[in-house]
Amino acid sequence: MFRISKNLLDWLRKGEHILTSWFAGKFVYILKHEQGLWVFLHHKRVPLTNNEAERCIRGSRIMRKICFGTSSYRGEQFRSRVLFVVETM
Repeated sequence: MFRISKNLLDWLRKGEHILTSWFAGKFVYILKHEQGLWVFLHHKRVPLTNNEAERCIRGSRIMRKICFGTSSYRGEQFRSRVLFVVETM
């Protein structure tokens, strides 16, 4: 993994100098948080994927898709609060 992380870091540093500012900004952001990319290697309790987190929000995502969203800010607030109550109870 050391070789892979070193190669990725080299590519990210090259990407900082891309002329397109949008992409360069992404590379700078990733380099800023580069240590977070490898946390799972050093801490055994950190999972390799975020499947558990995605499964937790899946129900609300499906509901939002089925309901075609909301048409107002108040509607969005209401839905987020109801989902919060459902998830915490």
